[in-house]
This record gives sequence, structure tokens and C-alpha cells, in this order.
Amino acid sequence: MKKIKIHSEALVASLIEIPFFQSLSRKDLEDLSEICDVETYEDGEWLIKEGSLSKKLFAILEGTVLISSKTESNKRVELATLEQGAIVGETSLFTKEPSTADVTAKGNLIVMGMSQKCFISFINSHQSAGLKMLTFIIYGLIEKLRESNKAMISEKELYVSLEDIESLKDLFPTTEDILEQ
Repeated sequence: MKKIKIHSEALVASLIEIPFFQSLSRKDLEDLSEICDVETYEDGEWLIKEGSLSKKLFAILEGTVLISSKTESNKRVELATLEQGAIVGETSLFTKEPSTADVTAKGNLIVMGMSQKCFISFINSHQSAGLKMLTFIIYGLIEKLRESNKAMISEKELYVSLEDIESLKDLFPTTEDILEQ
């Protein structure tokens, strides 16, 4: 990871294209650009490491990230791929819990990072913008919860029930039937 300097106007122009920031005023975006870091990552570099305490929200300005997590048997599972315009790490702004997934660069990546401290300071000093940002985060987390619920329901539907097993018994001979032959 390398921090890079980018002209405030260029960063504001990039932020305007990201849904998370589109409802903010130009002045709010200019103020935000003064307190955030612009960072570059190379392919495979971690933005967020599973199990670590991350306290930063990232907005993808250019590139793609892969979100993945380990199963109980240490198998890596890809959960999502996010591209330019997405935000990631938003839950870290509100919890003191370790991250539940890895977020890694997929190719070259440029992000704007906002620490928890900067985020709290910004929403306190720019209350209207802060309310809009918090609302966006809440709706985003609700959508992620809905998707997780759908995935869990689909997974549970794949399990074979006792009723399914009982109905299969009629299709096969019992041990007694086999012995009688």
C-alpha cells in the first residue's frame, strides 16, 4: 500500500461518481477530500485482513477488490467482487470486532480511505452530509443481510430431510427382503 497525493478537485470529481457520496454537496466533498487518504494497492495486497481490527472505510476509486473468507476447515471462499464506486469496511466504523473477511486488491487498485476518527469528526461537523452517509450505510448493510438470509435459506433447502429419507426407503429392499431371497 502506498499513500498518494491527489489534487482535491480530482478527488472530488471521482467521489461525485460514487453512489455513497452523490447526495453530498460539493462543499462537503471538498471538506471530505481534505481529511481522507488516497491509497494504491497492487494485485493481491490486503486492504482488510480477516481477523484483524480494521477501523477504515474504503471507497473504490479505480479497480476491483475480492472479498473472501475462510471456512471452519480453512478453505478460502470467495464471497463477492466489488468494483469502482463500491464501499467496503463500513462495519468497522461501528464495531470493535475483528474483520470477518479478507478484502484484497484484484489488479491495481486506487481507493479513498477514511479512518473511523475522521468519519466521526466529519459527520459531527457536517451533520446533513453525515445523516446521508449513515443512511446509505444502513441501507447497504440491510441489503447485505437480505442477501445473506437468501443464501442461508438456499443452503438449508439443499439438505435432505428425514421425510426425504423415509420416502426413499420404499424404493429399496430391506435387509430382510435381501436375506429372504
